[in-house]
Amino acid sequence: MTNLLIAYNNDTSDDMADVFDACAVKAKEICIKHSCSYEQVTPPNLSSNNVCGNIAKYQMLFIAAHGDNDGVYNEKAEENGVVTIKTTNYDFNGKAFYSVSCNAANHLQPELMKIGLLFFVGYDDGFLVQGDIDPFCECALTGLDCFLSGRTIAESKKEMYAAFDKKIKELELTNKTAARWLTHDKLHLCFEGEDSLTINDLK
Repeated sequence: MTNLLIAYNNDTSDDMADVFDACAVKAKEICIKHSCSYEQVTPPNLSSNNVCGNIAKYQMLFIAAHGDNDGVYNEKAEENGVVTIKTTNYDFNGKAFYSVSCNAANHLQPELMKIGLLFFVGYDDGFLVQGDIDPFCECALTGLDCFLSGRTIAESKKEMYAAFDKKIKELELTNKTAARWLTHDKLHLCFEGEDSLTINDLK
């Protein structure tokens, strides 16, 4: 059975907490749908020790929190963050990293892939949300849904981009600003891994 660690910043003082929480709720629903087990970590326990320090027990990390070029951070914005280029990341070898975080694809993604990460999803610019958060969360989680269903990286990536295209088209009729922001997210999505890889290839 596939085992995920779901880490997210739901600190109510954060202006993105509702987005991170909604994405994590959807991630948990997807796990249940595909009979995958999961555990979660949230503030005040969202730390490098509780994520990087425990990732060896899981096949995939799903994380929804603020990020920058070097990594993903907790509600305290601690320097070492939750997963950054400054943390000890070697236990990510053979695993997957699926993030809803700004900019993590810039320096963190190549760092993790260099040490053996098999699958990375993230963004190389800001993750933008405007208006109703549901279309943004749905698009951001489509790849996870497909991958946990047993489909390949190539199939999951194709379906995720198709979800973006569908929602963008719908939003063009109701909220053009939201459509532009969702287009931005699509353009800055980084979906990395061997095309033929499936969930069964993760350690």
